Amino acid sequence: EEKKKTIIHAEGEMASAKMIGAAIQQNPGFIELRKISVAKEIASLLSRSSNRMVLDSSSLLMNLVGENDKAKLEAAAAAQNKK
Repeated sequence: EEKKKTIIHAEGEMASAKMIGAAIQQNPGFIELRKISVAKEIASLLSRSSNRMVLDSSSLLMNLVGENDKAKLEAAAAAQNKK
């Protein structure tokens, strides 16, 4: 019975991985949505804790600015500093 349960769980995980892979191929933005979802889960969990923590956005996996966007922001900041 336990072995059957483990096999069924593993098959479900495999199907889930295939669906996530297909979603990523169809829409690369899916990864960003997953990051936001995980960050919300972490924040929710921490908000219910009696311990207090201060986290920055990278601690919550919220590095939402892509490399392309980061270069644009840095260039804009450099241009602003020249003024």
